[in-house]
Amino acid sequence: MAILVSPRLKCSARMRQAMMGLSNRVESVHRADMWYRERLSVIAAAILRIRARMRVVIQDATAYASSPEWYAAGNSRLYRLHLQGASVCRTRRQQPLCAAPALAAEHLSGRVGAGASGPDDRPRRRRVLRGCPRAS
Repeated sequence: MAILVSPRLKCSARMRQAMMGLSNRVESVHRADMWYRERLSVIAAAILRIRARMRVVIQDATAYASSPEWYAAGNSRLYRLHLQGASVCRTRRQQPLCAAPALAAEHLSGRVGAGASGPDDRPRRRRVLRGCPRAS
């Protein structure tokens, strides 16, 4: 003979079971959230360390790019632009043109390559507009 259980008791048991499952899920989500937050804080700290290192590297590279050694290494065009004040990265140590006597010797000997005396010597390139041509 089957035992009759009122639908209300059945419902409350189901509800109790659902609530327990839900609380277990919430707890596991909370644990996962804490784990991810911990991982993110580790990653954020690593990113800050990398940014600090990169800042030092950039400062060293900028100081080197404004030095005569960099010019002697064969970067004469960029060094000339730097001396003229057209450097992409402005340095604190802007050196005058007389700081590089080899630069004047290069000018006098005529070893300056084509288009090396300034940005105006570069050949102009016409802009090509892509897409549908205008109806005339």
